[in-house]
Amino acid sequence: MQGNEIQHVFLVGAKSLGAYGGYETFVNKLTEYHQDHPKIRYHVACKANGEGSMDPAQTRGAQIISDRLFLYHNARCFRVKIPEKIGPAQAIYYDVMALSQSCRQIRKEKLRHPVVYIMACRIGPFMRHYCLKIHRLGGRVYLNPDGHEFLRAKWSWPVRKYWKLSERLMVRWSDLDHRYHVPERKHPDG
Repeated sequence: MQGNEIQHVFLVGAKSLGAYGGYETFVNKLTEYHQDHPKIRYHVACKANGEGSMDPAQTRGAQIISDRLFLYHNARCFRVKIPEKIGPAQAIYYDVMALSQSCRQIRKEKLRHPVVYIMACRIGPFMRHYCLKIHRLGGRVYLNPDGHEFLRAKWSWPVRKYWKLSERLMVRWSDLDHRYHVPERKHPDG
């Protein structure tokens, strides 16, 4: 990144920028703290419907741009609608759709050297696909391991097995483990 470029950071995994939980509080404070920073632009995935979703019309300080896009703390927040009839798979679907929308935005705006920061280890089986895609777009993928979900007794044995596999694959393919890193490719615009 050159000195005059803006660093674009995509935040995936929190449901909103509010008081729902730990990731949401982290994203809220991060964007609030950096809202006047001239060299950082956050792009935040927010759940559009269901438990933990964010309604920008009910959020003080939010500037609504469209039904799917709003600004909050100077962050570009994009809403991801999910089918509610898929039960616990909503979280996986949400993260995959948030990454898809992030990649579309990176490509559409030809953003240089974007960072995609994923806050939960829910999409391991899809991680390689998205990491390679983001690397081809000139970006990096960083991960916040979310605390060994596979050890929590509230999950059934098959779900715990999935969480363990998912976490292992996410760590493997993120840019935290350089053994599997794909060399950076030149951005199509130079």
